[in-house]
Amino acid sequence: AMSSMENVEAAQQRDAGGEGGSSEISARPDQVARLEAKYEERKAAKEQRQQENSLKNDPTENSNVFWQDFNGTKSEIMGKLAAAEEAIQAHQEGSEDEKKGGASAASALLREANTLVGNLQQKVARSTLFLPRYDQRLGNDAVIRLHESVSEARKKLC
Repeated sequence: AMSSMENVEAAQQRDAGGEGGSSEISARPDQVARLEAKYEERKAAKEQRQQENSLKNDPTENSNVFWQDFNGTKSEIMGKLAAAEEAIQAHQEGSEDEKKGGASAASALLREANTLVGNLQQKVARSTLFLPRYDQRLGNDAVIRLHESVSEARKKLC
């Protein structure tokens, strides 16, 4: 029987191309080439599937795109509310002509803001197909707060 030291020496000789290992060494480059070819084939198939899926998927059905659009519309609504608040302030503090102009301007801004909030609510409802529940809830909560803001501004106007 061979001692463990002899086994190690025999393994080192075999790995170095010594006795008994030459057939294994010649097979390795061929195996590596086959594995690399298989890897490249799988990689190409994966890229093709991703391209096919990207053609099928609607790019707007993406939570990042949804939130960018949502936040843009929300900013627009907040801008209209701020302008309406200024018009309400002018309505309450100004002269008779300023009061008429302020009231009609504020009323128009609030109608626009209300329409945008309604559109935003529809967008949140349509997005339930692809948005996670947490994002759905965040969107609904934001729409509710926006509706409340518009209502409060209307109350100040009346």
